[in-house]
Amino acid sequence: VVLDLGTRGSLSPRRPRLDDEYVQAFRGGVDRRRKPRRTAADDDEVVHVRHVDGRVEPEALGDLRVGGMAQHEFTLPVSAAQVRALVVDDTVVLNGTLFGIRDATQIALFDRGRATRFDLTGHAVIHTAPNVRRVPPSPAHPAGYAPICVGTTTSARMERFTRPLLARCGVRIVIGKGGLGAESAAAFHELGGVYLAIVGGAAALETTWIEAIEDVDLEDLNPESLWKFRVRGFGPLRVAMDSHGGNLYAAVDAGAKANRAAALAALGVGKGQ
Repeated sequence: VVLDLGTRGSLSPRRPRLDDEYVQAFRGGVDRRRKPRRTAADDDEVVHVRHVDGRVEPEALGDLRVGGMAQHEFTLPVSAAQVRALVVDDTVVLNGTLFGIRDATQIALFDRGRATRFDLTGHAVIHTAPNVRRVPPSPAHPAGYAPICVGTTTSARMERFTRPLLARCGVRIVIGKGGLGAESAAAFHELGGVYLAIVGGAAALETTWIEAIEDVDLEDLNPESLWKFRVRGFGPLRVAMDSHGGNLYAAVDAGAKANRAAALAALGVGKGQ
């Protein structure tokens, strides 16, 4: 369902028109986590629909674009095509396997030549060193670890590892805090990757999205081991860097600088100096 008329030109002509009788099918929640801002769409605002059957199915969230922002739900691993369909400001919810990495993990892999038994192809990694507790292995805790607090750390320190993560390990999605630099942006563009931003200070919430720690590799590096989490409903996360050169951090920085310049000009600061 597309509510932004400005996106009409980008729609596939093969998508069927939405008949008036289906407009009311939009009534209700379009995202099972949140109450919709609007209870219904006017006939002239609903442009196209791929599937309507009383509600918008989760599988169709990738086609749900409201005000230029699309909502996606992925079960990992994902393909290059799925990642390249994402653009800045889209939101993503992840299910399945999520790998946790941090500085020491990547130093071991890419500087010291250590290998992992995990296949990261098409997967997502999150910059984290989780707080965990040793417990007896069980169906609920197959790796013998219980997650206590799984927070996200600042990504900038790990800038130099983005390209090898994508090129050598096949990673498609990097999740972190604060963004990455120009080299990572180039790697996302060339190799088909994306950076998803998570809200800083939300570790307690993040932990509730993790069903279990399924396995751990490079265990001697604990807590900066390579963690294999099983997640459900991990998100929504915001696309902050996409594979097309879109960069939320660069846009915010440019906007802030422009606002500062305008404010200084309005105050007459700098004139004649």
